[in-house]
Order: sequence, then structure tokens, then C-alpha cells
Amino acid sequence: MIRSIEIDGRTLTLKSSVYTWFTYKAGFGAELPEDMARAIAIDGQRAKELDDVTRAALLGQEMRLFLQLLWAFASEGTPGLPPFEAWVQGIESIDITSAISFNRT
Repeated sequence: MIRSIEIDGRTLTLKSSVYTWFTYKAGFGAELPEDMARAIAIDGQRAKELDDVTRAALLGQEMRLFLQLLWAFASEGTPGLPPFEAWVQGIESIDITSAISFNRT
């Protein structure tokens, strides 16, 4: 799979392969499929009636996982992508809706 998205006026090419799992594990010490499932479960939990503090904590966890997954896919397809922390520091804003509705390249 190869897709492109735009974040902060920069185009990222996302690529998914078996190697992406190794990139993710090396970068975050976690298994990519498990974190994808965790992000989906967190999204489902946020739909429940929760207090604001719990909902905000879940959103923070979900966003961290989303950004980690996005970086892993982008690191496969975008040459010269900085390490995760430097990449996140360089993001001023991100439109989640456009980031998840990928355009085919």
C-alpha cells in the first residue's frame, strides 16, 4: 500500500509493508498490530459516557498511538523523515480527518 497525505503543507508518502512492523517495533518497542488494536479499542471507550478527565486521557493515548503509526508508515515512504520526536515537534497542526482519509498515489 502506498498513499499520500498532507500535514502542515508537506506531503508525506505512507508505505506499508512487512518491514513497517520492524520499523515500528524498533522505534517504539511495541508491536504494530497490537497498538492498532489498542487505538481502535480506545476510540470505542471514548464513545462511552465518561468524565472529562478520563475522556481527555484516552484522547491523549489515542493521539500518541495515531502519530506513532503515522510516523512508521511515513518513515517507509518518505525519504529523510526525521526521528519521531523531532517530527512531532515540527508539526504545528494536524487535521485528523484529512490524515485518515488517504489519497491514493
